[in-house]
Amino acid sequence: MKARRACAALALALGLAFIASGPVAAQQTGEADRADLQCLGVFIYMGGQGEDAAAKAWFTGHAQHYLGRLEGRSPGVGWLDRLTDYFAGPFPQEFEAQRARCGPEAEARDDALEAWSVAFMARVAAAQAAD
Repeated sequence: MKARRACAALALALGLAFIASGPVAAQQTGEADRADLQCLGVFIYMGGQGEDAAAKAWFTGHAQHYLGRLEGRSPGVGWLDRLTDYFAGPFPQEFEAQRARCGPEAEARDDALEAWSVAFMARVAAAQAAD
């Protein structure tokens, strides 16, 4: 009986905490969605420029990253339709500022992944050498 009351009290406390944080969490999600949509636009646009296959692949990979974040955080929104609206709206005026923000974010993510990959492969090589 005590366990049931404790579970009910915990559920009530978590529910109240969730309700109390709702508007702030929703606002933060909206801001995160907008920032990710802007970066998605930058990488889609940049991926369509030029003929360099490696550059196109780099931009496409980062576009997929941001689309995945958007769909994971807010599924069922129709993000490609929102992207179309963004391109028709403020994108041209915001492009340079968003490129200056999104590019370094992507490069930092690439650097972190590369550092992890090098360290992981070193561990694999060491484990193989020990066998």
